[in-house]
Amino acid sequence: MRRKDKEISDWKDIEALLESECILHLAMIDQKEPYLVALNYGFEGKALYFHSSREGRKMEIMSRPQCGRVCFMVDRFQGVLERKTDSPVPSFTTRFKSVIGWGHITRETNLEAIRHGLNTIIFQSTRKVTNYSFAGCQEKIELLRLDIDTVSGKQSTID
Repeated sequence: MRRKDKEISDWKDIEALLESECILHLAMIDQKEPYLVALNYGFEGKALYFHSSREGRKMEIMSRPQCGRVCFMVDRFQGVLERKTDSPVPSFTTRFKSVIGWGHITRETNLEAIRHGLNTIIFQSTRKVTNYSFAGCQEKIELLRLDIDTVSGKQSTID
């Protein structure tokens, strides 16, 4: 990272951001073209869980052997401020935190793993511990787990 003063390097700070947000952006390559999608997710340990219908472009891409690694990003917008300067040109700055990471996707097929992942997603959005059975859901949806290989964070604080 070029600006070391903006780097978030402590895993606990990265983990705090991943735990506090609800939407991630998942990027993958569709043949020679990038494809990006926003998803709600659940975070636990070094894994991100999300679900999908069994059909659609995202699942087509992930089913290809060449899909390989994917990239994700989670961010928190914290505001824009105008800085006071003597210059006639206005100066604005944005306060934010973001995490970008790479990893591999696994399709969960075991019902217990699917239940766990879906309950993790619900907790991420509601902060309520649930233990729904999701009986019969594995015929309708895919539960995907992204195992994080590499991650980095960046932030801009306002002085």
